[in-house]
Amino acid sequence: THEETLEQMKTYRETIRKAEVQGYEVDQRSKAEWEAYLAGLGMTDDEYWRNKEVIKAYQAGIAISKLRFALAEEWGYTRKDLSDPDTLTEFESRFVDFIRSLAKQAEVEIIDHNVMDGAVGLEPALILVKLCPGCCVGDRLD
Repeated sequence: THEETLEQMKTYRETIRKAEVQGYEVDQRSKAEWEAYLAGLGMTDDEYWRNKEVIKAYQAGIAISKLRFALAEEWGYTRKDLSDPDTLTEFESRFVDFIRSLAKQAEVEIIDHNVMDGAVGLEPALILVKLCPGCCVGDRLD
């Protein structure tokens, strides 16, 4: 839900800020890259976290994570299992096969095959839906 997404984003930001305040070492390279990213977007940190597109992207990420965890559980994987690189690779392969089978059933065209090859997750906005042959091709899922 939208509220759940906002809460998770808030928790993430608070965790980072608390770590800095409590004296945990901050990776300066990552911090500099983050600041450069924001500068490239022309946004402040606060503007970024309030941006509707950012919220939608986080919401999609949360949905994908929930799907992955549900499938892992259904397929008998534990979180400990998935900490093993070989088991994680096996799960990722199975996940990609699952998504491909759904894509075939739903007449979905994947327009960025790198997303599938990486098996890290799917960005819903990269998927085109064919609602009926010859029409509505190219409608984005957002």
